[in-house]
Amino acid sequence: MKTLLRVLAGIAALVALLLLVASFRPSDYIVSRAITIAAPASAVWPWVSQVKKAQEWSPWMDEEPNASVTYSGVDGTVGARSTWDGKKVGAGDQHIALLDVHKRVEIDLHFIKPFEDNAKASYMLAADGAGTRVTWTMAGHNNLIGKVMCMFMSMDKMLGTPFETGLSRLKTKVESAPAVPAALPAAAP
Repeated sequence: MKTLLRVLAGIAALVALLLLVASFRPSDYIVSRAITIAAPASAVWPWVSQVKKAQEWSPWMDEEPNASVTYSGVDGTVGARSTWDGKKVGAGDQHIALLDVHKRVEIDLHFIKPFEDNAKASYMLAADGAGTRVTWTMAGHNNLIGKVMCMFMSMDKMLGTPFETGLSRLKTKVESAPAVPAALPAAAP
């Protein structure tokens, strides 16, 4: 019995030490990846400002393509929303919080399952030579459990790898889409 109590006391001490160390870790995280697309910002814009089109290149449903996804609001406007629910991808929703045409999209994320959390994501578009530099960023705040988890896994790798996959897909989508012709001049009277 004494041995069992010593083992349990040792485990409790390790857990307490782990929680103590985790409590001093940074609370906030930010992960960002970028890619240059050989197209003007106007060609990239629909793919990042519309929740349904963004779903076409997003890597998040790769693990569970049959998860339930619903859309609401007017796509491409502030307030447009997508909600997801699945066994592997969990549940949550995102909505467009800000649009600065051809420059920036800000998205508010609310994760429900497997853990409750909120985060902010953005797509920034900037001229890069003849193309457009797209930067995808997510920022959030870790509670104590999140800090403990981040002691054993890299948030940068956990989010950064899918960001790289998504941006590569976005590049392929935009660069392979037919060019939109410029408006024709008005006919002379």
